[in-house]
Amino acid sequence: MMNARTEIDRQLQALQYSADGHLVVCASDLIGQFWSGSVFLYKDSVCAAKNIEDSLTRAQTEAGLNDVQWISETRLLVASDSGGLEVWDVNTENNSIESTSYIYMHIGSMNSVRLTTDSKAVSAGSDCSVAVWDLESKAPLNNYRGHTDIVWNADCHPLEADLFASCSQDGRVLIWDLREQKPARYLTQQILSPRPSYVVWQPNTSNLVVAAETGALTVYDSRQGKSISHSQKHSRFIHRMEFSPLASNLLASVGDDCAVHVTRVTSQGQQHVFESSEHTDFVRGIAWHPTNSQQFCTCGWDTKVVQHVLPSSDETESVSMETNIHSAPLLLAS
Repeated sequence: MMNARTEIDRQLQALQYSADGHLVVCASDLIGQFWSGSVFLYKDSVCAAKNIEDSLTRAQTEAGLNDVQWISETRLLVASDSGGLEVWDVNTENNSIESTSYIYMHIGSMNSVRLTTDSKAVSAGSDCSVAVWDLESKAPLNNYRGHTDIVWNADCHPLEADLFASCSQDGRVLIWDLREQKPARYLTQQILSPRPSYVVWQPNTSNLVVAAETGALTVYDSRQGKSISHSQKHSRFIHRMEFSPLASNLLASVGDDCAVHVTRVTSQGQQHVFESSEHTDFVRGIAWHPTNSQQFCTCGWDTKVVQHVLPSSDETESVSMETNIHSAPLLLAS
């Protein structure tokens, strides 16, 4: 259930571009007596960054919102902190958005949702589970419990539809292969310390990047569970990471230190590319521009959408590589 509204919820949680450049932003009101959320549609990120009030349309939800994905140019998938998965229809000709379905699976907050390559979605929840959804029938297919604490996110493999990874407050990163009789395996046999806060697959590789609650980034070979490179990018909890869809070695990361970083991830290590401190509160969302590999935007609890432009390659050639594998996360005995 939703209705039109005029006010802006302060905590901007997630944002994403459509293929044609429209920007959707999801927000939550986390300071009132009753938590609620909002969905905003903008012509582009320029409009959102210039004036957050300048949306084409907006709608209110009865729960806070944590994540969003475009299924197509006319349909959205939204993760609710009530545990539901919402489908929204978008009409950019008459500037309207409408919730068309709301399905529960998680008992507690749905923290992330990602699309597979075969018309499914994978979500992660605070109920220690990950769920798989059929987008054509708008129905949940299965719920998997391999973790023992909050699952912060699940990320789908960019090429293999049955493969995804998840990370949890329990200190574990799990690799899931739904073709197997026992679909889950540990990335490492030992519990990670510091604990993981986010995972993302690097396109065109078998690498899995694991962020930590202390702000570190570690690249693992997902097949062998071995650390390839490690660096300390942030000073606090990393909340989200996204690889550029146009430049598969560029990784943006944001977190509770209010900073935005872009790192070049290669087989030789991790290279600093860009840093911004324009946000003044927790940063929550990242969206890479669909046609320009040098541009992306972020949003946060300061009620800002900030546009970022990366420096030219000539400006970053002299930056030294960070490949300190020996300072990789401590592995605790399970």
